[in-house]
Amino acid sequence: MRAVCWWLVLAGLWLALSDNLHGDELVVGAVAATLGTVVALIAWDRMVAAVRLPPGAPAQVPRIALRMVKESWLLLRALWQTVVLRRPVRGRWVSEPIDDADTPEARGERIWAVLSGSMAPNRVVGDAEGGRVVVHELVRR
Repeated sequence: MRAVCWWLVLAGLWLALSDNLHGDELVVGAVAATLGTVVALIAWDRMVAAVRLPPGAPAQVPRIALRMVKESWLLLRALWQTVVLRRPVRGRWVSEPIDDADTPEARGERIWAVLSGSMAPNRVVGDAEGGRVVVHELVRR
């Protein structure tokens, strides 16, 4: 199924880029889509690492949504303070420990830390390697 999807996407891309339906262009496009599909499937099989998201990840979604609302208000207040009151607002870098093992669980934890850490508008994850996750907070809490 994955091969069929890759082939359809690549053939559609060829048709969009060539912008004609001449017989020779269709044959060359089919060959190019087939070769591209073979390369994509080989690369996919070699590059996919096993990842398991933390079991409690879905339960954290309401907390992340609440944090998005709170931090949006925090940024609006900081914008008011900077633009209207002319008082500068300073951010900071925060570093927190994270598991850096090469296991599916640890990879999933790092991916979840980056995704959930960057959801709220006040936080941007800068790095999540070397046993630390580095986060920039635009406005200090």
